[in-house]
Formats: sequence, C-alpha cells, structure tokens
Amino acid sequence: MPIAAPVNLGAEATAQNKIWSTDPHVRFNDQELTIMRLEGQFYWHVHNDSDEMFLIIDGEVFVETREGSTNIDEEADAPTTSRWLRKGDVFVVPRGTAHRSAAPKGASVMFGLKSNALLFMKDDEKEAEGSQGSVSD
Repeated sequence: MPIAAPVNLGAEATAQNKIWSTDPHVRFNDQELTIMRLEGQFYWHVHNDSDEMFLIIDGEVFVETREGSTNIDEEADAPTTSRWLRKGDVFVVPRGTAHRSAAPKGASVMFGLKSNALLFMKDDEKEAEGSQGSVSD
C-alpha cells in the first residue's frame, strides 16, 4: 500500500464545500477520519459497531446524547444530555448511543469512526423513513 500524503485539517476544512459529506480523508487500521462541514440539525442516529469521535476544527457544535439508549425516535422520552463543543474540543460518543448534532452557525468537524460506520442514508431514503432517520452500520 502506498504511503498517503499528509492532510492539513485547516485547508481541508476550508476547502470542504459539501454539507454533511461522508467522504473519508484519512484511513488507518480499521478507522476513518472524515472532515465535514456541518450546517443545521442532523437527525437522531446510532453507530452500533463504533465509537464516534468529534474534533471541532472551527465553529461550534451542539451534541445531544441518550446515554444507554439506542432509541432514535424523534419523539422518544428518554433523557438526553446536551453539550456545546467549541473549536479545539474533542468528544467521543460511545458505540450504541443514540445521538444527534447541530451546527446552527455552521462548523467544520473531523469525525473518527470504524470504516464504513459513517454511511448515512440518502435524502430520499430519509424522507421515506419520516423524521426519525437512521444510519446504516
């Protein structure tokens, strides 16, 4: 396997023009690091086979979690914990934990997960599922 060129987080974050893009930038062992531009609210989802790391490159991200719950129903009454993540913050959502994120003013974030754990449904599939959304693991 050829050795990949270095990736500059700031340059990649600035160049990212697709919102919520899941194209990985770096792969190692069975992990993928993906630099994403976030805007607005994402839907509740869960990664059953991978923790998810958030590294805030720029902006602020609001993350809600349902500790100990895989319930992704928008109307679920499971207790949630909310956290504001700011530039430079690192946060890990444990595998099997229902969560969602929002970036009201936009943010650049690097996500780390196991390979293929960051495969989101296409917009037309989300609409067919209704407002709860889902993630393919």
